[in-house]
This record gives sequence, structure tokens and C-alpha cells, in this order.
Amino acid sequence: MKCFICSGKSEELFFYAKPVRGEIPLYEISSYPRIIYQCKSCYHCQEVLEQNPNDLYSGTYSHTTYGSVDEIHAKYQQIRSLPDNKSDNFSRVKNLVQWYEGQGSTSPGKILDVGCGLAVFTKSMQELGWNVSAIDLDKSFVTHAKQLGLNAKLTLLKDYPGDAFDLLTFNKVLEHVRYPDNLLHEGIRLLKGRGLIYLEVPDASASSMGKEREEFLSGHIHVFSIESISRLIRLLNLDLLKIKSVIEPSGKMTIRVLCGLTRKHL
Repeated sequence: MKCFICSGKSEELFFYAKPVRGEIPLYEISSYPRIIYQCKSCYHCQEVLEQNPNDLYSGTYSHTTYGSVDEIHAKYQQIRSLPDNKSDNFSRVKNLVQWYEGQGSTSPGKILDVGCGLAVFTKSMQELGWNVSAIDLDKSFVTHAKQLGLNAKLTLLKDYPGDAFDLLTFNKVLEHVRYPDNLLHEGIRLLKGRGLIYLEVPDASASSMGKEREEFLSGHIHVFSIESISRLIRLLNLDLLKIKSVIEPSGKMTIRVLCGLTRKHL
């Protein structure tokens, strides 16, 4: 199999005949087997299914994963109540603000959060004084975000009206889309001249701990390495400003990235 990122040779890493322990059954059994391939050159991982599922993110994902809007809100409250040292979101926000201000950018600014989900991050940024907008493909997530007082829209990024943001954020989003390069490209038009993009993606290094790691569970079409996400950024003619691999308080292995526009986009 050819690698999505670098076109190198990919070989089978994990084989799933059915959902594994701890996995939310997002796919019908008819979609299996599910196979994770890993590139021998850039270590990027990609999921291949026997039968491609229908769109997971227009309603079924939130219902399968969290339940009703009330249950989504209860999960939001649970996460927001975590102490700082146990909160992935606290670590994310602290890291992002440090990186953003380290580029000489004035904080807070105007932000678009793509794929807001539970809106834990989105609401936290609003509370810090950022001018926050958010989008998602799932009506329940958007309804929940609006109930939190957020400017949220049910729309695709490519259909979002032209605007100028200081920052676009994609937190645990790129792994869920078949063409993450297209999604990032669609966002570039919404950035100001010195605008920045912040990404978080699952880290393929977690493969050393086995096939039941959350990073490789169903719904993750792509799992990135430091090398593969760096290549993707360069392919889009973006400046790679910051990148690091972290183990979050939850135990997730995550790659964080900050990138910006180059002269080719201006």
C-alpha cells in the first residue's frame, strides 16, 4: 500500500477482525476487517476498511459516543471539573497561548475552532477573552456549543463565509478526515496575513504499546508521526514553527503543531 503522505511503502501494522476492548463500535461489523498500515519511510499510519462506512460525523458520532445533548453537556461538565494536573484541556490551552504569544502575536485574538466537539477547549478560550467562533458537522455538538454561549455553526469549513482569523485550531480533528491536506487547505483562506494554525493529532509512537491504544481505535483514519505531520505542513507551503510530542494527563500520546502562512499565501 502507498503512504498517503509521502507515497512510500506501507505495511500492515495492526489487524482488527472486530471491535476491540474499550472501543466504541462506530463501524458496522460489515466494515471489518479493519487494518492499520504504517509507512516504512515517514511512519505515518492509515486505516483501511473492507467497506467504507457512511459519514460518521453528521450526527451518529455524538449519539454513539456520548448520547443526547444533555449527556454531552454532562460529559463537558465532568471534563471541566478536572483538576489542572489531570486535564488535557488545561495543558492544551496553556501550551497554545505560550506558543502563540511566543510568535509575537497579541493575545487574545480572533479564533476559529474547527470540529469543536464537546467545546471544552472552545469555551476555555472564550473565557480567556478570545473572540471565538466554532464549527462542527454534528448538530448535537453545535446545539451544545450554542447553549454554552458560543458562536457555533453547523457547516463544512469549505462553506464557511470568508473572514479573517488570527488563529485556526484543529484539535484531534485531522485524524478523522480522509483528506486532511484538503481540510487544512480550505482553512488557509480564512487566515489573516500573520495568522497561525494550531494542530493536535494522535502520535503513531503509541503503536509500541499495542493495537488497543486509543490512538488506533476506530474512527482514526490517520495517525501521524512527527515526520509525517511535518511533511504535510511543508506540502501545503506552511511554515512549521513549533512541534513536539507529549503524553497528556489522560495518557494519550499527542503531537502538537503550530504553523503559519508563508509569502506564497500572501
